[in-house]
Parts: sequence; structure tokens; C-alpha cells
Amino acid sequence: MYSQIDLSYIPYLYSLVVLIGLGLFLGSLYRVMTNLYKESEDPGPALIVVRGIRKALVGVSLVGIGMALYWNLSYLFLLSLIFGIQELFETSLVIAALKRAPNTRLQEISLS
Repeated sequence: MYSQIDLSYIPYLYSLVVLIGLGLFLGSLYRVMTNLYKESEDPGPALIVVRGIRKALVGVSLVGIGMALYWNLSYLFLLSLIFGIQELFETSLVIAALKRAPNTRLQEISLS
């Protein structure tokens, strides 16, 4: 059995996971909001927004994982982990599709 002295650092690690998740979430929301209405020629505004949404969802799942570890709730840990993996997969597919899409702005420039 572990004593309280041996495990006194564990809540700080869980808090660190939650803070990293909150930082990812808030930073990506700021990036999405600042780049939402700017014109971008290379990746396109949609690609910037989807990348920001992906980071925000990873942040939310990290917050859920950290809280599940802190409260010792295995079902919340599993739900947060599954949510994070599933959203990573979906947004990665959307990003791959957006990267392969033809750039219509470049086609308009070449036609005129």
C-alpha cells in the first residue's frame, strides 16, 4: 500500500494534463477566430479552421482524461480517450481531403 507522502505529486500531474488540455483548447479557438475571415492562398481558410478544431477537440479530450484520472473514474477516462481518438481520425480525414482538393483560386488566376 502506498502512503500519502509517496503519492502527493499525482494530483499535480493530473492538473498539468488538464492545464495542457485547456491551453490547447483556448489557443486553438484563438487561432481559429483570428484566421477565420482572413484570406489565405496556400492552405485555404477551411484547412486552418479544421486544424484549429482538431487541436480544440484534442484539448477537450485531454481535459476529460485529466479529470477522469483525478476523480478516478474509469468510464470517463475511456469515453474521453475514445472521443479523442475518433475525432483525431475524422479531422485527419477532412484535412487530407482539403489538402487534395484543387485550389480554385489558382485555377481562376490561370484562366484569366
